[in-house]
Amino acid sequence: KAFQERYRGSSEQVREMQSCYQDYFALPADGPVLDLGCGRGEFLTLLQEKSIPCYGVDLDDKAVEFAQGQGLQVEKRDLLEALEDSIDNSLGGIVSFQVVEHLPLRAITRLLTLAKQKLRPGGILILETVNIASLYTHANAFTMDPTHTLALHPLTLQFMAEDAQFSDINIIYGEEVPSEDQLETSDLPLEISKNFHRLNSLLFAPQNYAIIARA
Repeated sequence: KAFQERYRGSSEQVREMQSCYQDYFALPADGPVLDLGCGRGEFLTLLQEKSIPCYGVDLDDKAVEFAQGQGLQVEKRDLLEALEDSIDNSLGGIVSFQVVEHLPLRAITRLLTLAKQKLRPGGILILETVNIASLYTHANAFTMDPTHTLALHPLTLQFMAEDAQFSDINIIYGEEVPSEDQLETSDLPLEISKNFHRLNSLLFAPQNYAIIARA
């Protein structure tokens, strides 16, 4: 966990990165929202500020203690157990950020099956993970973390959500690779520049993606 603390970023940075998802839950009636692997509770804080009912689970003692100290409803618990014990059709949202890449394939399949069962019709599922379709990210963020278990291509996770009977599935991308790390194209002839742009799109695609789906 100390490794993740070093490279994940501060609470303020994580809140900023996750703020793009809060508009999917606009009103208190859009809850309750369950955050699986909620960490320090950054997204729960964003929801709480909008008076949206929410709670989370995580297995890290320090993260749970910190979140509880912020007045958040968080408990130390396995995410699949928390889902299994939720009432069918009771949740308005299920979210999980930078977690599924740490799980084996069987657990992800189970997570999706349970999520479909526990969300009420029209409820929203958000799963954010590392974009291994970006070769830059695959060679750095993904392989750097020894706790990463499964490399999930965006189309693979999309297919798994479809197979679990979710609908309106969209893939959104975030956290661009810094421009200084990409290939410079401004001073190149047009034809060469086009090829370099193609290389940039393959090598330096966005570092994260999320599937957004409805039950």
